[in-house]
Amino acid sequence: MRSMSDYWVNDYLARPILVIRKISSQGIIQVIEKEIIPDILEVFPNQPTEEDLEKNPKIYRCTLIFDREGYSYGFFERLFNKHRIACIR
Repeated sequence: MRSMSDYWVNDYLARPILVIRKISSQGIIQVIEKEIIPDILEVFPNQPTEEDLEKNPKIYRCTLIFDREGYSYGFFERLFNKHRIACIR
């Protein structure tokens, strides 16, 4: 059965930056990769530049925090290697 989910993206002070409301039968990993990451890369303010990312391999664009449904080491690795996005479960 399909459900409605709200995915909130907040800044470091917990102020909302964007919300995605989606009716979906997909899991959270697919929603993050297909819906949330493109929006984060486009609208999230003060991200490091590509030059910054090349100079320092330990910095990242942002951190995603979510519940156990999204736990997947392969997913975390993909996000960091492709987009330099860190994850906390």
